[in-house]
Amino acid sequence: CIPAFAARFATFTTKLDQIPAFESQQADPLRSQMAVRDETLAAMINATLALAGAALGHAAAHGLESLVLKVRFAPVDFDRVRLAQRPVLAQHILDAVKTVIPEPGDHGITKPKVDAAQALIDAAATLVVASRTTVAAKRAATLRLTAVFREINGVLAKQLDPLIAPLAETSPGFHARYTAVREIVARPATRAAAQAAPANTAPAAAAAEPNSNPLQLAA
Repeated sequence: CIPAFAARFATFTTKLDQIPAFESQQADPLRSQMAVRDETLAAMINATLALAGAALGHAAAHGLESLVLKVRFAPVDFDRVRLAQRPVLAQHILDAVKTVIPEPGDHGITKPKVDAAQALIDAAATLVVASRTTVAAKRAATLRLTAVFREINGVLAKQLDPLIAPLAETSPGFHARYTAVREIVARPATRAAAQAAPANTAPAAAAAEPNSNPLQLAA
């Protein structure tokens, strides 16, 4: 057993164990999540504007100018604001529409329709926040993975390699196997692949078969 190897190898494996969690964050289905978000936003806008149109007709028929100003909106008005503000705008319109429900007459605005629109607004607001959170988490996971790979390389180069180096004379066979694994880790193409797709790349030293892994043999 090589003195100090166990502690340094434990540091190495601890770094490796961090990778799956970041891989999981990177694998979050962002594209499908954004598709659901966009569909919900579209349904929200359609439902809100349909009620706004009914409220606008009622307001025009009864000379309610203040209500006209609150419900006179079109799809282009939603296009002009950021995604996070679209549920806010829809809520502003729906709040004005709700004031028409108690009014007499066949204005076409009912509580079930308003409740359905409100549910879409709430769902859209939640999905907008969730998609932004997912984007931030994936970006953070990518940055952290890059740092973890750098830390793993540091453990190998500064902690494990110095311990194994003297074995070139005392245990040349073991040293040769270790060196072969380290050459895989050190290849430029391997490093480039890790930078291009860090979530799908693990250090080659950890990928070796258990029975032939020089790091495990050293333990």
